[in-house]
Amino acid sequence: MPFQKTINRELAIGIPGEVANNGPRRAVTATLNSTDAKNNVFGRVFTYTADHEVAAGKGNGGAIAGILSNPKAYALYGTDGNTVGPSMALPNGGDAEFTYMAEMYVVLPRAAAIGDKVIYDETTGEIDTVARAATDPGAGKAFLPNAYVSNFYTTGNSIGVITLTN
Repeated sequence: MPFQKTINRELAIGIPGEVANNGPRRAVTATLNSTDAKNNVFGRVFTYTADHEVAAGKGNGGAIAGILSNPKAYALYGTDGNTVGPSMALPNGGDAEFTYMAEMYVVLPRAAAIGDKVIYDETTGEIDTVARAATDPGAGKAFLPNAYVSNFYTTGNSIGVITLTN
């Protein structure tokens, strides 16, 4: 093992899908039923596809269920070819928790500032941001209603905190 030569200036702040602060919180339980189970990742956006069923991203255009949350409450399902491999995804068919009101840790793929609007990919549910003045989320993206970056300026591909106020 080589000798450590650098020291990180920032500590890890949270795990995607965890609630960031104590405060008001609303969540529902629903059954995962995504087109591709690889998109059932904590910290992503899910929408209703039927009564009590949700899919990553836009699904069939249903209402927002919330963000897949509470990652420490679930068993490890592994990865393809490695049943004990680390994974942040859940298989289809199981019940899971979706938070629609709280401050949550999520992965922000690019630089974001406090107040930026939150958008998500309509296919995968991956979260991204746009400037607070933006009126168009971009192709294949949709606005996450009443959501904004609320803490931790990010330089990209790192953890940030968003506030959901639905």
